[in-house]
Amino acid sequence: MRSYYILLLSGFLYVFACKNAPTADANSTATTPAPAAAPIDSSIVSVRAIDFYELTRAKPNMPVIDVRDPADFKTGHIARSINIPFTDPMYLNRIAALSRSQEYAVYCGYGNISMELAESMKKIGFVRVYHLKNGLSNWGESQQALQL
Repeated sequence: MRSYYILLLSGFLYVFACKNAPTADANSTATTPAPAAAPIDSSIVSVRAIDFYELTRAKPNMPVIDVRDPADFKTGHIARSINIPFTDPMYLNRIAALSRSQEYAVYCGYGNISMELAESMKKIGFVRVYHLKNGLSNWGESQQALQL
């Protein structure tokens, strides 16, 4: 008997809840605004080696940061690169001292450390950081020589 009352009460709630639910009127011109789309995160852009090369060529005033050790930097680096090694105790202070309104290109040997740098730069407000996907390990794709 008790389950009968629960079932009956559930039926009433269903009927009244559906009856009071807003319905779309075919003659109505009012529309419910769609939720705003989440903004696309464009502050970090990972690019392939050939695109990284073209980008640094097209933007000659954009600083290019190599975060590898100084010894690795001396064995070969991308043209115009400045070496800010992640092993430097002042590494993050040197990065934080850079202009946040400037775009930067960053790379390392395999892409992991420079991606961490790009994420750190994003967190502290840099507008755009171009990251060399897979680092210099994939630089051959660009068919460009490294500078010594």
